[in-house]
Amino acid sequence: NPQDSALIKTFRRFEEGSEYETVTLKWCTPRGCSASEMQNCTAMHRITPVDVNSRPSSCLINFLLNGRSVMLEMARKSGGKTISHLLAAHGGEIFIHTLSTARSVLEDPPSISEGCGGRVTDYRIT
Repeated sequence: NPQDSALIKTFRRFEEGSEYETVTLKWCTPRGCSASEMQNCTAMHRITPVDVNSRPSSCLINFLLNGRSVMLEMARKSGGKTISHLLAAHGGEIFIHTLSTARSVLEDPPSISEGCGGRVTDYRIT
């Protein structure tokens, strides 16, 4: 469903031309979490809508400018999903926040099948 996805584009400039990469992010329903489960923000960039006159853009902008926020999730290679970005307004401008998706050192150790790239790892806890 195209209305359930947001397309974030990162532009790279080169001398002879330009290219860009895209990442598909899906809106997700925020779930309640405690302060210990909050993710660190690793980057924040001001963004603007591509089509300011479209109804979905207008609704999203009004939602954000009224003090609400939108969580965005991306698919993991292992098949699960993780909340990776947050849209929020600060001072009348809209920003996308990149959230840390790495494990906290305070979490339980990963299972034996959660190695890099979803590979089974061989490690021992002493």
